[in-house]
Amino acid sequence: MGKKLKKTKIYTLLVFVFISILSFSQTEEIKLYYENGKLKEEYTLVDGKKDGLIKYYHENGQLSMEYTLVDGKLNGLWKEYYENGKIRSEGNYVEGNRDGLWKEYYLNGHIGDEINYKGGNRDGLHKMYHVPSTSEWNGKDQRRLMYIINMKDDGFHGPYKSFYENGNLKVEGNYIDGNPDGIWKYYWESNGKLKEIKTFKDGVEVE
Repeated sequence: MGKKLKKTKIYTLLVFVFISILSFSQTEEIKLYYENGKLKEEYTLVDGKKDGLIKYYHENGQLSMEYTLVDGKLNGLWKEYYENGKIRSEGNYVEGNRDGLWKEYYLNGHIGDEINYKGGNRDGLHKMYHVPSTSEWNGKDQRRLMYIINMKDDGFHGPYKSFYENGNLKVEGNYIDGNPDGIWKYYWESNGKLKEIKTFKDGVEVE
């Protein structure tokens, strides 16, 4: 009876040790460097795979990119930077897909794009802005629209408007499933007055 009890205890201990070994994750902090000695990238390996926060750096030492991997998929905030340290793009991932509002910026730091995503596809309003390039913009609102369009399943769908750099309306019309449809109006840059009107059906101009 005593021997059987002893054997049972030994078997139980061996099973516990085996389960503990299986459940133990090997974690390793990795840092890689440029030839100039500055940090190039840093991340964590869990059982040989990247997991958690990952950071990349420009050769000048500025942060280049940062994002998070969870079980091999992008999840959470994504940020990318120019070499001057200013933000280049930012947005959110859910289970490996872009989701929600994403923003892209010009090198000078001003907003370039605002794009809405759903399940990895562009869905909702997409706004693109002119790059500030003239002295008259200094000290003024830098968010001058280039165009605004509604997206559906990664394609154009809905009202569309584009604008000249001076802010005047350039074109307005409508898309259906990626094709121009209905009445489209075109305007002069100098005075904003109507220049011409065209009509489309399923992407083809009609009289």
